[in-house]
Amino acid sequence: MKNPVISRKLALLQSELSDRLERVEMDRGRRNGGLPADFSDQAVQRANDEVLDRLAESTRAELAQIRHALSRLERDEFGVCEVCGGTIEADRLHAVPYATACRHCVQVAQSA
Repeated sequence: MKNPVISRKLALLQSELSDRLERVEMDRGRRNGGLPADFSDQAVQRANDEVLDRLAESTRAELAQIRHALSRLERDEFGVCEVCGGTIEADRLHAVPYATACRHCVQVAQSA
């Protein structure tokens, strides 16, 4: 299912997430400035670092899913469930363009 519309959508999403990850890493690395002098402000900053770490982790995971979807698109496997080999529903792919399983297989996995 080679589809230039899906390919552009995934590429745009990949670009947006890459930009987000870069901003998060800049904030986390304090490249925009060091820790505040006030101890209570430092505590808040360190708590924010934990949030940034989780955000970076989830963004990296989503980027990996997008790269996988782009690879599947190139191999003409996009839209094919990796579990059962059936077709992934169009509305599911519209909502989650990097989905690798059909709705049925996702439901089965979630109930297990």
